[in-house]
This record gives sequence, structure tokens and C-alpha cells, in this order.
Amino acid sequence: MGGGKLTTPMSTPTDSPSAPPARGLSFRVKLVLGVCGLVLVTGAVVLWLAHRSTRASTEALTGSVFREVSGRAVTHTRGFVLRAAPVLESLVQLADKGLVLENPDRLALQLLAVLKANPGLSWVSYSDENGTFTGANRTPEGELRLNRSHIAGRKTL
Repeated sequence: MGGGKLTTPMSTPTDSPSAPPARGLSFRVKLVLGVCGLVLVTGAVVLWLAHRSTRASTEALTGSVFREVSGRAVTHTRGFVLRAAPVLESLVQLADKGLVLENPDRLALQLLAVLKANPGLSWVSYSDENGTFTGANRTPEGELRLNRSHIAGRKTL
């Protein structure tokens, strides 16, 4: 064969066509991120508006309930105070004109009569400085009871 040299052309990096360098994100990734961002922003705005609306509604409802409860308490207290004055007056008159303090049995019956005449009362009692106690009370079931005690030998009997 002849004396020729076989040579192969050398390829250099500049000779071959190359891909453009990667710059940024693809359109598909940008689209997904944009949609996610839009959903996030919309969700945040809706959440903020709902929170603001709920807070205002809660404050209005709380104020309304408080006003209603306060009004009922005032009405109930006013009724109680208006009923208490005549009861107190009748007890004062009873004490001035016939409360039998010396006889515990009669005193108990007098206090029981006051309790019967005033269904809004739960207790009527009398006690002296010696520790003698006489009382009439109404149980939650509506029964009337008498309670009498005195101190003897530093013990309540």
C-alpha cells in the first residue's frame, strides 16, 4: 500500500454546534409557579377578609349578648330589691310589736309565717349574742324547715 499517511480530522469544541446555555426556568415551570403564586395570594386575601368579617361579627354578637344579659340582671335585681323593702318593713314591725324572742318555739312559728307569706325568700332567721339561733328556710324542692341551735359548753347544739 502506499506510503500515505492516514489522518483523521481533529474536532475542536468550537467546530461542533452546541446547545444554548441554560438561562432561567422553562416556560412550564414558570407557568406552574405563577399559578401556585396566584392561588396562594388569592387564598391569603380570602382568609384575611374572612378573619376581619368574623371578628367584626363576633364583636357585635358579644356586645349584643352582654347587653341582653345585663338588662335581664338589672330587671331581676330591681324586682328583688323592690320586694325586699316590704319584707324588711314587715320584719321591723313584727320585731317592734310582737316578735317573741324569749320563746324559741313561738319565734320559730313567727319566722315560718313570714317565710310562707313571702315565696321569694329562702331564709328568715334570728340570732342573738349568746349564740341562740332560730331560722326558717325553704329547700330547693319547696319544703319549709325550721332550724334551731344554741351554744352550750362551747359546742353548737
